[in-house]
Amino acid sequence: MKCPSCSFDVVEGSKFCAECGASLLVDLPPKAPSVSKIASLNRAPRAERRQLTVMFCDLVGSTARSTTMDPEDLRDVIAAFHNVIAEVVTPYDGYVAQYLGDGVLIYFGYPHAHDSDAERAIRVALALIHEVGELVTHGVRLDIRIGIATGPVIVGEIIGTAKSPEKSAIGETPNLAARLQARAEPNTIVIAPTTYLLTAGLFDCRDLGQQHLKGFNGSIQAWQVTGPGAIKERFDALRVGTAPLVGRKVELAQLGAVLQSCRESGQGRAIHIRGEAGIGKSRMLGELLSDALRTGFACHTGQVLDFGSGAGHDAIRSIARDIVGLTVATDAEAVAAAIDRAILSDLLARDDIVFLNDLLDVPQPLDLRAVFDAMDNNTRTAGNRRTMTQLVSRASLTQPRVLAIEDVHWSDRTTLAHLAGLASTVAGCRAVLVMTSRPEPDLLDQAWRATIGPMPLITLDIGPLRPDEATALAAALLGDNKDLVDRCVARATGNPLFLEQLARNTAEGAILGI
Repeated sequence: MKCPSCSFDVVEGSKFCAECGASLLVDLPPKAPSVSKIASLNRAPRAERRQLTVMFCDLVGSTARSTTMDPEDLRDVIAAFHNVIAEVVTPYDGYVAQYLGDGVLIYFGYPHAHDSDAERAIRVALALIHEVGELVTHGVRLDIRIGIATGPVIVGEIIGTAKSPEKSAIGETPNLAARLQARAEPNTIVIAPTTYLLTAGLFDCRDLGQQHLKGFNGSIQAWQVTGPGAIKERFDALRVGTAPLVGRKVELAQLGAVLQSCRESGQGRAIHIRGEAGIGKSRMLGELLSDALRTGFACHTGQVLDFGSGAGHDAIRSIARDIVGLTVATDAEAVAAAIDRAILSDLLARDDIVFLNDLLDVPQPLDLRAVFDAMDNNTRTAGNRRTMTQLVSRASLTQPRVLAIEDVHWSDRTTLAHLAGLASTVAGCRAVLVMTSRPEPDLLDQAWRATIGPMPLITLDIGPLRPDEATALAAALLGDNKDLVDRCVARATGNPLFLEQLARNTAEGAILGI
């Protein structure tokens, strides 16, 4: 190559000319970005449309507090509040989208969706009110307000740039949650209509009537959550669906025959209702409970949770609590009285109090703590199983029982062992055990069945509705609009819950592409 100044021949790659000393470095045009780089820069942030339950939680009185506290102390207070949020939300698979100073925005259903997202949100809200109420920092006791709404949003990497996207949700639902939070009294929870419908019977709620909210046309019904729902309300929620029960006549006849046989022979059976999510397992269970209550059975329900501190095993505790007459809100004095009544009524041997305390998650009294601590895990497990089966067997002497356990597919090993013990027990007493689960994972497999002895397990596999049944259900919900009925039936593919949701959304004008 030649030097551009003196035309001297220079070595390729040299920085300076050896003859005149001129710089051989030239300004090159900037390298054009690759096609893939251009596509990356121009690509819209990743986002999707989905149903979300949104919670907005806000500290009460933070503005006033900021005028009386040192900034460092106020920072500590808010940091302690945020720590409680993280600790409570995580076990329920909630997603803390934003910390907004003294407020927090939380999503349930993103990035992971669950059938129980609305329920998870309310359980988190109840736990937050309790945990934040116990928090004292710099002499400050905190109060919070919570609003919860469920609905369709666009969620994901929406705001920011392609290089630094931020996750957010766009739609009416987050705004509704924030407005409902503003209407909540300190340490209360206000929920929107869809959230209320999705959790009907699971929680005690007070009707707040129609609310006129800023930014929303018309009025919106709101409810205040006052606590976990009572057992009777859970039955009501299972028995009373928003849509008529269509089909399932053969299965319902089988369930009714089991109840009749139990009443007449004094011997029960174990039943496994199996089907995909939304296929109608809970609705069938509700019909069974309705029939059982009408014919003199006492009914006890439990649900195996896949979230929270009770994940995998809380259903057995729920059954035990209900048999001895307790609720989740019963105080320590009432618990002691209930245990005394169980002993006097011969539901429980006095030597088994230590195991019942463990089943009920009740702290052991001083005189039993040393005994309990000295036991190994196998002794405790065997004692708990024996106590549970005795409770059911002895309670059935006074009144026939139905034990209903939902969502067995989430069970841990301890719960499966309890279920095996109960399945064996009901074969010899006036009690029926009914379990619902999805087909996968099949935890009530041949290995589990081998542990229950010779008593056969009645399995009812619930499939999709037939086309004529689905059409009848859609027509009951949508009226005589045949074109709309046919489209909803085609999209629902025989799933009654999905069909009901489609019909409801269509009626509200909220469905797209149909």
